[in-house]
Amino acid sequence: LSRAALLHRDAAEKGLAVAAANYGFDLWNGDGVDQNRNEALGLFEQAARGGSVPAMAMLGQAYRGDGGGAGDPALAAHWLEKAAMAGDGEAANTLGAMHLAGEVAPRAEALRWFSLGEERGHAAATRNLALLYRQGFGVARDTDRARKLLTLAAARGSRMAAADIAAIEAGDSQSPQLASTAGR
Repeated sequence: LSRAALLHRDAAEKGLAVAAANYGFDLWNGDGVDQNRNEALGLFEQAARGGSVPAMAMLGQAYRGDGGGAGDPALAAHWLEKAAMAGDGEAANTLGAMHLAGEVAPRAEALRWFSLGEERGHAAATRNLALLYRQGFGVARDTDRARKLLTLAAARGSRMAAADIAAIEAGDSQSPQLASTAGR
């Protein structure tokens, strides 16, 4: 074990939620320890129940099937919702994308989660909300609102938002793809 992983493990064994999350990430990624994703999931659950938002979000991603495991969309949505409600904009964006893609029902809930992600300052969620307004999905079609949100998304770091704005200006009515990560 690396020194950091050893410290994380020792503190996790004492019940410290943040340490359980950190040791879970060590195990998930194989950082300073042999990779063990099953053990990592147990530590993420312990940490999430102790209030660790990163652990909640990681459980959502893991149960979604990220990392090669079998997916459980309902369990993924459960943990992503907890993380989103605790302030994680990426979790809100992912949950919105899951609803929109039909991984969990109802599809119209995408608007709620992208809106929450936008409120949390998440660039991809802001762009995705703009696209819902541009397409009129779950809301009245509103190109002006879409343009304003795309401008905000670009300011927050969305590289795709500028292209979306240019497409609106050019009169392009094609529906662009949603962004699932912050860097897009």
